[in-house]
Amino acid sequence: MDAGTPFWQARQGFLGEIVTALDDLHQAIQVIVQTPLGSVPLEPEFGCGLYRWLDKPAPIAAAKIIKEITAALLRWEPRIEVGAIQRMEAAQGKLRIRIDWRPISGGPYLKTEVQAWA
Repeated sequence: MDAGTPFWQARQGFLGEIVTALDDLHQAIQVIVQTPLGSVPLEPEFGCGLYRWLDKPAPIAAAKIIKEITAALLRWEPRIEVGAIQRMEAAQGKLRIRIDWRPISGGPYLKTEVQAWA
């Protein structure tokens, strides 16, 4: 992605700031993965279904969580190619996930870490 990309969004947690280019993609990935299905009233299919698996036994949940994240990113973020998805740790009601991805236009794989809360 070049600096002239038309994509941008408001930077989360910083009033009046925006993110563009690769920062926009990092944030979009986080938003998609952290948004529970059905939680956006005007777009109930937006988000990721990983939350339904957080309280399941780890051997069952691990594969299902990766499947849910992959499906959500393929549907809602067409600007990226998804590589590996790895559960990093689950502790104190939090799950850390590392997503390897790259822009659809090519380039090296980048990493985005996302936290999900049980």
